[in-house]
Amino acid sequence: MSTMRIGGLASGMDIDKIVGDLMKVERAPIDKLKQKKQLLEWQRDAYRDMNRLLDALDKHIFDGVMRQSTFLQKKVTSSNENIVTATSTPSASNQTVEISNIEKLATAARWTSGEIKNKNKSDGAVDVNASLASQFDGVPTTLSFQVTKPGSTTPETVSISIDPNTDTLNTLINKLNSNATLGVRAFYDEHTKKMVITKNETGEGSSIKITAGQVFLQDQLKFRLSQDFVGDFFLDRFFWLYMVL
Repeated sequence: MSTMRIGGLASGMDIDKIVGDLMKVERAPIDKLKQKKQLLEWQRDAYRDMNRLLDALDKHIFDGVMRQSTFLQKKVTSSNENIVTATSTPSASNQTVEISNIEKLATAARWTSGEIKNKNKSDGAVDVNASLASQFDGVPTTLSFQVTKPGSTTPETVSISIDPNTDTLNTLINKLNSNATLGVRAFYDEHTKKMVITKNETGEGSSIKITAGQVFLQDQLKFRLSQDFVGDFFLDRFFWLYMVL
């Protein structure tokens, strides 16, 4: 059963309001402390932000502006940056360089095979989607290469796995193209019946040497190997000569 209460009915005073006002007076010191706490937290956060900004300024001055290399920086400009670009070091002298008499631009090395023939067809027609074993003799299970990138002296080993019974000429080409370290683009031309491999990069010192699968590439896919370097791609020899010349 609920009880109805009417304050001050007998005395004429609103007891609830009087008690509420007394409680507000009692809570006033606590409210002031809470306000002071909030103010101190805002001050703390402001000091932290200022410390971070001062630290960043300190690093910028001592690690950037005050370094000798900052004042010795050189800027290189080219009259045609689509053709020639350059970079400089702080020790470089101020000078103007003119590049003229350019006889030949660098192009990626290209390697073209002889005419590839299917051993089981009278006309030698190659089916790019048929297994390698059904069309060629002596299909290896691995092609291995030693790849040297432009400007590097340390070759990287690349191995291409082959399943003679399931891999086709198309899948072999896809494996060559998808290997980023090998860095070549290969395709088979059904009209000329030849396979073409092109290097993706140009640069002095770049080379590709085959270390496993030479016989298959030479006898079946009709690529000519260098006579000067046993086991080397002719591509390696061609590119080396081009860069020297």
